[in-house]
Amino acid sequence: MRLVLRVIETCLYSDSADKFYIGLTSDKPNIRLDNHLSDFYKKPKFTNIASDWKIFWILQCPDILTARKIEKHIKKMKSRKYIQNLTPFYLFKIIRSFFSKIYFFHPINNFVP
Repeated sequence: MRLVLRVIETCLYSDSADKFYIGLTSDKPNIRLDNHLSDFYKKPKFTNIASDWKIFWILQCPDILTARKIEKHIKKMKSRKYIQNLTPFYLFKIIRSFFSKIYFFHPINNFVP
């Protein structure tokens, strides 16, 4: 029996810092967000710069390798405009050119940074 791990790519946004955070998790996105907002991760982390992080979008990936490739690609772009323009259609178009399967993309409704 093969263990299937759910991997989710998450984009967080902070109004006060006016920054985005890209990361992946095997937890539910809200649990991961709560962990970032609390002292769950003891060492200093990027998300310590603000306390008002919100989920901007989530993307469920078929495996950890795909999720890491997506994360690396987005971070390599080093562009907030690029992240802001990742609508479901555009994100699917880009990712399908690199990867075979994406299971689920969920932009958070009515969220405009």
